[in-house]
Amino acid sequence: WKTVLECARSIEFDATCDDEEKVISAKNRGSELLMFLDMNVDTFFPDTAKSKQSKTGRFLSKVNAAFFEDSKKKKIEKEQLDQNINELLNIKWVPVHNDPPQEYLPWPNIPTLVAAPIESVLPEHMWLASYSKHLVNGDLHSQYLKNLFGWQNAISPRDVSTQLRAMSDIYANAKSQKYDNVRDQDMSLKGLCQKYSSE
Repeated sequence: WKTVLECARSIEFDATCDDEEKVISAKNRGSELLMFLDMNVDTFFPDTAKSKQSKTGRFLSKVNAAFFEDSKKKKIEKEQLDQNINELLNIKWVPVHNDPPQEYLPWPNIPTLVAAPIESVLPEHMWLASYSKHLVNGDLHSQYLKNLFGWQNAISPRDVSTQLRAMSDIYANAKSQKYDNVRDQDMSLKGLCQKYSSE
């Protein structure tokens, strides 16, 4: 865990420096760390291994724990794991999109290539929260990690309302733009409305 957290902290540090190469390298390292955790989820998050055991295996595990394991030591290990997870959730290391992946998508003017897991959402939720959350730019297969990072949670009403306000601003700006003719304006507004209604 020490190495994972040090790596995450170094990604966060390098992503905020003025050296463009270091910033891009930080995002790449963030992608590698995300992939590494995805592939080694059972090693770093023992609860996942327990949930995969059969009923008999879980029963034998509990019997073994009751007779042979030190409960104080287990408690300390659990507290340390919780502390590590909390730190990992709050460090800015997850690779995110720097530009909107789709036209007309509400987007904040805060350029960043990495963000904390708790400040991010999966791209499948982009039309609900792209203005207030960062969009993850990477693949993650582990359902356990998606849940842990909060990426399976329902989008909050506050984030949705912020998104709707941003969408209405985009529409108002498109409507107020000067066009060469009325037909171009109609086409642009229709395209915007179709995009929003389809999403």
